[in-house]
Amino acid sequence: MKILKININNIQSLKGVQPEINFTDGILAHAGLYAITGQTGAGKSTILDAITLALYGKINRYGNDKPSSEIITRNQKDAYAEVTFEVNDIVYLARWAASFNKNNKINATDDRKLSRKENGEFRLIAEKVSNVNPMIEEIIGLKYEQFTKSILLAQNNFSAFLKAKPDERAEMLSKITGTQIYEEISKKVFEHTKAFETEINNLRATINENILNEEELNAIAVSFEEKENTIKEIEPKLTRILAEIAWLAAVENTKTEINRHKNSLELVKQHFLDNIELYQKLDHYSKAKLIERDWLAFQNSEKECAKNTVNTQRTIDEIESLNKILATIAPELESAIKKLEETQKEQLLKKPLIESAKTTFGAIANNNETLKQNAKDLVTAKSNFDSNLEDLKAQTSKKSILDSAIEQNQKTIVQHEKYGSWETEKGAVILKRQDIEKSQKEIESFNIESLQKQISDYDTKNIGIEKLLQNTRHENTTLKSEVDLLELQKKDSDTSENLSKLKDNTKTDLENWKKLLEYFPKLESQNDQLRLNSAELITANLSRETLETAIFDKKKSLGILQENKNLKQLLASFEEHRHNLKEDEDCPLCGSKEHPYAMNLPEIFSKNDIDDEIKNLDYEIKLKENEKEEAVKKVASSSQQIINTNATIAEIQEATAKLKYVLQVEKELKMEDIEAAILNLEAEFDFVQTRINKLSELNAAYDRVNKLYSNKTSHLNEIHLSDTAYQTAKKQIDEKEVNIAENFAFIKKIFYSFDENLEENDIAAVSEIGKKLGDNLRKLNAGNEILKANQTEIVTVNNATTAFSTKSTSLEESVSKYIKEDEALNTKKGLLENEFRNQTANFELKSPQEEESRLQIKGKTEQDLVTKWKGKKEITLASIKNKHVDVGQLVAEKSELDDVFRLATAQLNDKLTENGFENSVQLQEALNLENSALLIAQKQTFETKKQQIEGALNANLLKQEELNSNPLTAKLVEDLNVEKVASEQEKTKINQEIGQLKEQINNDNKIKEENQLIIDVIKTKNNVFQKWDLLNKTVGSSDGKAFKKFAQDFTLSLLVQHANKHLETMFNRYELFKDDTSDEMELQIKDNNFFGEIRNINSLSGGETFLVSLSLALGLSDLASKNTKIRSLFIDEGFGSLDPENLNNALDTLEMLRQNDDRQIGIISHVEELKKRITTQIQVKKYTSEFSTIEIVD
Repeated sequence: MKILKININNIQSLKGVQPEINFTDGILAHAGLYAITGQTGAGKSTILDAITLALYGKINRYGNDKPSSEIITRNQKDAYAEVTFEVNDIVYLARWAASFNKNNKINATDDRKLSRKENGEFRLIAEKVSNVNPMIEEIIGLKYEQFTKSILLAQNNFSAFLKAKPDERAEMLSKITGTQIYEEISKKVFEHTKAFETEINNLRATINENILNEEELNAIAVSFEEKENTIKEIEPKLTRILAEIAWLAAVENTKTEINRHKNSLELVKQHFLDNIELYQKLDHYSKAKLIERDWLAFQNSEKECAKNTVNTQRTIDEIESLNKILATIAPELESAIKKLEETQKEQLLKKPLIESAKTTFGAIANNNETLKQNAKDLVTAKSNFDSNLEDLKAQTSKKSILDSAIEQNQKTIVQHEKYGSWETEKGAVILKRQDIEKSQKEIESFNIESLQKQISDYDTKNIGIEKLLQNTRHENTTLKSEVDLLELQKKDSDTSENLSKLKDNTKTDLENWKKLLEYFPKLESQNDQLRLNSAELITANLSRETLETAIFDKKKSLGILQENKNLKQLLASFEEHRHNLKEDEDCPLCGSKEHPYAMNLPEIFSKNDIDDEIKNLDYEIKLKENEKEEAVKKVASSSQQIINTNATIAEIQEATAKLKYVLQVEKELKMEDIEAAILNLEAEFDFVQTRINKLSELNAAYDRVNKLYSNKTSHLNEIHLSDTAYQTAKKQIDEKEVNIAENFAFIKKIFYSFDENLEENDIAAVSEIGKKLGDNLRKLNAGNEILKANQTEIVTVNNATTAFSTKSTSLEESVSKYIKEDEALNTKKGLLENEFRNQTANFELKSPQEEESRLQIKGKTEQDLVTKWKGKKEITLASIKNKHVDVGQLVAEKSELDDVFRLATAQLNDKLTENGFENSVQLQEALNLENSALLIAQKQTFETKKQQIEGALNANLLKQEELNSNPLTAKLVEDLNVEKVASEQEKTKINQEIGQLKEQINNDNKIKEENQLIIDVIKTKNNVFQKWDLLNKTVGSSDGKAFKKFAQDFTLSLLVQHANKHLETMFNRYELFKDDTSDEMELQIKDNNFFGEIRNINSLSGGETFLVSLSLALGLSDLASKNTKIRSLFIDEGFGSLDPENLNNALDTLEMLRQNDDRQIGIISHVEELKKRITTQIQVKKYTSEFSTIEIVD
């Protein structure tokens, strides 16, 4: 898990949107080790709070969840924290946000979101706390508590942990590592075991001992048999009585049913008599329905004839309209061709001038670019000259520093030269240590009794392995011959990959040829549709233009009528004044002194029907406008259809071209060519499939035989290995048996020698000497390497100084050269601009490109106009031709329709006569019968009802006859019922007594079954109890302390192991260990500088305590992360107690941890020495007493 980015807004003292902390780009991307610095209280640890907030919605360092209202910066409305992190090469974004509502109250729930990066963008995969937290834990592999112990390390916890008393240390370890759960487990095991024991005892107490003995069971069985015999005597008598009662009831019921059915039959017959006239009309309707189809055929034929007449006349009118349009197209086409020729002539004349001007224009642009580049080069040359002088000064200063460093290195080498011979001495020390260890191992592993037993076992082992080897080799040779033969056949055949590829290629080609075949009829159909749509478009355009002209004329007439009407109304309003007008006096209406109509108005103003004319004309305009709207829609529809058809044709042509390219066909294809190609490919496909099947069969046979051969070979090898092992072991044992005596004496001698000289052969002492000598030798080698590097670098610096001096002279010459070139280019610029003005003097547009474009656009516009009028002419001619064809088809169709009409008329007349109708009027009256469906259903219902009643009546008459022919009794029903009641009461009494006996037996069986179930449950629970009891004896207790102590000891041992790995790297003088001889959680320190002296933890200095605490924190991180790879680490405070040397050691260890584990490590501190050592910093700066901001510096 690696943190990539952190974004913070209004979290505690960090007010506002803070600069993004980006570990993938910029300064932090290249710094594996960085510091988080700032004044106390500035908000350094708030950065860690933002991480846990975004991931888990919690802040760690407060010991509990802090409310969101206290997390948001004071007087701010909202806040958020975002962390971008990476797990297994997948990038995620976690977000926490909180805000106050308009009532200045914190919103009930925090906003939590989790997104995953897919295709460069983040996609939301979870939101809300209940969904985000489990998914975070699953992705990272760490719960909240594990995360805070693996990634956010606080040394203050472990400093207190080291110096605490054993009881306090145990409690702190439980809090740090979470071992409190083992106390709960111990208690739960104890409680669960006790609960099981109690439950089993309670079950034993529920066993029922109240069951019947054998004597009681026998008495019940005898009584049960007697009562069942009595029941068997009563049942035949009761059956006879019931049969006699049933016979009497059946006789009476049959008589009743016969009378009921006779009455129903009379009612149905009366219904048919009452509705005889209505049912006769229904018969006429049924006959009319038989010839209704002929009647409809006659009507349809009559309509088709009328429709044909209307269509023929409309088509003739359309031909006349098209001829008029054709007459207007010719002059327009001639004018367009003339304008096009004039434009083409102008293009031809101006083309040379345009090309010359373009060349000149390009030369001017190139010259300007060269001028700009020359100016830039001049600035660069001056800048390089100044920079080179600075570099020369820097190299001189660097040379002086290196001279001092070399002098210091030489002193270091002299100091450690005496350790240079360690390489030659080291071998002897190592050999001595190996001899001692070897002697120990030989003595420990020697066991003569075991060796003698092996010799005895091999001697007695006797198997017929020779014969088995011979038979197996013969079978293996036979199978190998078969495998070789099949392999030869496979080599002669083509490979399955080639055949499959050939099959796929053939199949693809076949599919492409079939697609090509499908496109031909589609293309022809679309071309036909295009011709039809083009003709319809011309017709619709003509209709629209005609209607527009008619509407214009009628609107003009309407305007004149409207003006006349207005004038008439105006005049009428002055009717009473008109007769008062006098000669030479002003008219109050128009101001004139002449009044020609003072007595008589013009004829136009005397008409009274002007309103009717306006109304009629307005109605005609609306009709024409509706017709025009339909024509416009038809034009749009036809245009869209033409566009769609052209697009479809283009798609088909493009698809056809692609298929031809894929099939490598260049010539024009016909349907016959495609069909022939398909037949050939189908035959080729079948042939390839046959070859594949044969190869598959051959491969199956080869695999089968080869598998047998492999199995047999494996078996042979196993037998051979067994034989070889047997022979080898036998030989080794024989040899050991000969040499055992003298070897044993030698080992014994070594053993005694080792025992006597233990002080001289102390392995620990030898190792310590080797380690110290090795450390000094490494320092000597490091000094030699640094000296060599500095000597190499000073040569480089001398060379650089010489190069910079030479370069200064060269750069000065370059500056002078660029100034001369600039003057020459400015002169050339003036000449080219004069030439360009002369070339473009006669252009309408001054730019040659614009003039050329203008002429091209003008030519294209006029060419399009010519094409348009030519197209109109061709379309109009085609439409006229199509309309003439349509007229011919309509005339031919009219003849056929007349024949159909005559035939339909004759057939209808024949059917009318055949079914008794005088004419079609009577037929229509019969067909118009009201409620015909209801009447049919009603008649069918009554006819069915009549049949059902008659059937039921006949059945009851037969039943009555059968009952009377077989009488069962002469008794009355009342007497039989008395006998029935008496027999039933006696039977019921005996059955109750039998039921009581059965209940006694069932209750006894039930008690036994329940007891057995309880016994089975006790057995099952007792099996589980045994396991819980064993677990309870191992870890259970009422207070849980025993198992908690075991877990704490085990966890502390693991923590010490992990911590020592880091402590050895940081400060190899000390080694942590737990005192296993003590029942308390005692931690102690072994001082390797004083021959393994044991020291108390409290004797460590502040710096030493910090280093041990840091190693414990890093160990806990390793322990908590388990299988999750941690690539980001944050260490909070604690470095202030270290001296410079130990600080360097600690930082070297963290740097090594960063390099080896590819981790980014952030250290939160205010130690000045650490700030100097780690220059890459996230600085938290206060800008008021209350608020801070983040700045990333290097």
